Amino acid sequence: AGPDGADLLVTKGAPEAILDRSTALRDAGGGTAPLDGERRTRIEALVRDAAAEGARTIAIASRAGLGKASLEPADEAGLVFEGLLLFSDPPKAGIREALRDLRTLEVGLKVVTGDNELVAAAVARQVGLDVEGILTGDEMRRLGHGAFVARAQRTTIFARVDPDQKLRVIRALQGRGAIVGYLGDGINDAPPLHVADVGISVDNGTDVARAAADIVLLEPSLAAIAQGVREGRRTFATTLK
Repeated sequence: AGPDGADLLVTKGAPEAILDRSTALRDAGGGTAPLDGERRTRIEALVRDAAAEGARTIAIASRAGLGKASLEPADEAGLVFEGLLLFSDPPKAGIREALRDLRTLEVGLKVVTGDNELVAAAVARQVGLDVEGILTGDEMRRLGHGAFVARAQRTTIFARVDPDQKLRVIRALQGRGAIVGYLGDGINDAPPLHVADVGISVDNGTDVARAAADIVLLEPSLAAIAQGVREGRRTFATTLK
């Protein structure tokens, strides 16, 4: 319930999705104003600027006076846009050195994420990852199998992807002869962890991800992966001898 005791729906989500469902916004005085084209453009500019700096953004909106206990998806319409929440997740120390180590080992790194492409590209710049190409989930849907396989080789960042598209990325790379390792820690990462040649999770990942992985890292570190590759190659060479 809101401050006056009336029923109040509060929802959060991707800014573009919340904006599509909003018809007004909260003004500085606590009232509302129509969410016209000019105001929406200003909000979208704020989101782009934040994303370009590597900040993740969540939008908040509300709707008063529904007057019922159970809600349906259709109730998330005619919303009042309340504002934005920005989250900063700075890269871990030593990530640049770990990436250089992986390049020395001739291990290519690709980013497959649900974040938008601006956030992913900003984080890549921060850690010194060379970005050859970017594909979004929407662009992937418009590509046929052959075209996508060709693009996947030249793409560093796959952004706004859903769980099924993660599988598509892995299979496209495998189709060109690559040995693919996949690092993930969430429930939605379980299928790609299973399909990858080497599924890697972390000790604080979900139970589902850890069960699907071939390797579970005791610390979430790319440096540990580089060390593991080096030791694995040394062991393999010794075994051949």
